[in-house]
Amino acid sequence: EEIEVEGLGEVVRKMMFRLCKRAYQEFPKSLVVFDGTNTPHGFPYPCVTIPKADSLVCAVSGASVLAKVFR
Repeated sequence: EEIEVEGLGEVVRKMMFRLCKRAYQEFPKSLVVFDGTNTPHGFPYPCVTIPKADSLVCAVSGASVLAKVFR
């Protein structure tokens, strides 16, 4: 229902922000790594964008594998 009202992109962006907020509460010195070249607008946490991060950063590679298996 939320996707129909706000659109998939906005729902995913909000989910990512909520997830990062929870992670920063647990690990306040973390750095978020985005695969690609775009940082989400208004992202309030320390982050870096790395093209092809899934082939350069182990944590991103692992998340990529989990996402593919989950789908």
